[in-house]
Amino acid sequence: MRSSRAARPLGAQTLLARDARARGRRVFSNAPENMPPPLVRDGETIGNRFKIQGAKPIGVGQFAQVFRAIDLESPSSSNPSAVAVKIEFEDKTHSRELKALNDLQGCVGVCDVVASGAVSGGKSPYIVMSLVGENLASVRASRVRDATHTQSTTGWIGAQMLDILRGIHERGYVHRDVKPSNVTLGGGGGSNGNLDAAADRQLFLIDMGVTKKFEIGGGAFFSHWFPYDPDGVVNAAP
Repeated sequence: MRSSRAARPLGAQTLLARDARARGRRVFSNAPENMPPPLVRDGETIGNRFKIQGAKPIGVGQFAQVFRAIDLESPSSSNPSAVAVKIEFEDKTHSRELKALNDLQGCVGVCDVVASGAVSGGKSPYIVMSLVGENLASVRASRVRDATHTQSTTGWIGAQMLDILRGIHERGYVHRDVKPSNVTLGGGGGSNGNLDAAADRQLFLIDMGVTKKFEIGGGAFFSHWFPYDPDGVVNAAP
């Protein structure tokens, strides 16, 4: 039961900065040092619209690399919108993720889909999404010396995640891979990378590659939707 007393809203940076001051901080990178060669080059334009920024991806997964880019069709040419371009080495989970993202548009904590396509002669599909910030695994590793957030920060994260998961479940989907590295701070603003104050107060749940639909429609559900789990995440993330 929620308290009737109105709480003063605190942004992610406010809460996490307080943890950092209490426990120290160090530099952390989302991209591991040992990774496959980048799928695209710094300055390369994808789909005649999205210009890659940076020689290395900002995130790397088992099947994909994520790059920062600017949208050349942004209303403001002096401060173009920054976006995230997720490129798969080959189509492993792209089709499933794109369908889930499209079905979940408008849900709180779900990235906006901007565009999709393919590079490398059609071999490597990509999704362009709204750019989000640092993931919570990185935040905990870089800003919290003993890897333990304060009680208020933990409560803030939990409340946000309940709202995000409620919206996804109400659309008949289950994420199946909820973990700190798949939860991020709010998105970046313009090309300078500054966080937007409003977005900073909203967490995002990313990586819909193993997300599945569990509701058929009209209140009916799939009776056996985990007969085979090639992704190996059922036991790890219900």
